[in-house]
Amino acid sequence: MTKNFKNRRGFSIVVSIIVVLAVLVIGGGAYYLSTKNSIPPETTNQPESGGNLPTSENQNQNINPQPEPQSETSNWKTYRNDTYGFDIRYPSDWLASKGSWSEDGGFFYVGFGTTMATDSKPLATLKVYPNQTTLDKFVKYFDYINGNWKDITLNNVAAKEIVSVGQNSKQIILVASVKNSYGYELASTAFGDNIDTVKKMSSTFKFLTVTPVSMQFNVFFFNEKLSPPTGYGIYIYNGPPIPVARSVSYTAAIATVAINELLKGPTAEEKAQGYTTNIPSQAKLLSLRIENGVAYADFNSQTQSGGSSNPQTILIEKTLLQFPTVNKVVLSVERQTENIFQP
Repeated sequence: MTKNFKNRRGFSIVVSIIVVLAVLVIGGGAYYLSTKNSIPPETTNQPESGGNLPTSENQNQNINPQPEPQSETSNWKTYRNDTYGFDIRYPSDWLASKGSWSEDGGFFYVGFGTTMATDSKPLATLKVYPNQTTLDKFVKYFDYINGNWKDITLNNVAAKEIVSVGQNSKQIILVASVKNSYGYELASTAFGDNIDTVKKMSSTFKFLTVTPVSMQFNVFFFNEKLSPPTGYGIYIYNGPPIPVARSVSYTAAIATVAINELLKGPTAEEKAQGYTTNIPSQAKLLSLRIENGVAYADFNSQTQSGGSSNPQTILIEKTLLQFPTVNKVVLSVERQTENIFQP
């Protein structure tokens, strides 16, 4: 009995010692691992900015940066016009004309080409027409061109493009757009094969935010000194009307302004130069509208006095037909179109 008790007591002591040792070993191991993981990493050669060191690839990029590809038009010349609100690039070996107002056509014109004769034989032209309302109406002015219009954009503004065959069987291209009451026409010409160049020019076109200051147009008067009468006896007729320039503040209703300027007659200076009109001083424009290329102009009854031997209608018609949106003129007197402007 005593012997068994002693054996059991000895066994218990051994087990306790083993358990204590196991606890110490496990605890010590855990403590070692925890302290090892808490040691901060070495920060040798860390940049002062706190960022990562550049890799060898980044270092090469910084030392030898690769140039970005440039478009062909990046080195082209730039033509800018603040009055009509645009700029456009053209080939570096081309020239551009100064730009001028066409009295006969009623538009602003710029010619581009390789010689000084950019006005007479341009390779590309840019025209700006005032008093334009919509793109669909504007392109009707180019109905003489055979081909199909393609919808595109010009500097993020709706535009149309047409490719056709011009003189000398050369292909031509025309791009049209309308913005700020201006119609813009960019076209190649029959003097060279430049469709691709004009397309690239159109890709550089930019509209500028500009408020036009003035507009130019013509009124038409008779002048016996410059255009002598024809006929004999009682059948004497005035010679062809002569255009006389006018300039007014910007307006979208340019045709109406032009007729009202015509009705005022020649200035004192112009009368001294021989300009005359047979439109009565009591004449008044009642209304004017332009639809599908036809200008409908209505006048008061006093306008038609003066007789048909010197028809005042020709002065009215010539003044209206100068505008590119007018192909035909229909006159009326207080809404009547028959038996008017009689002798």
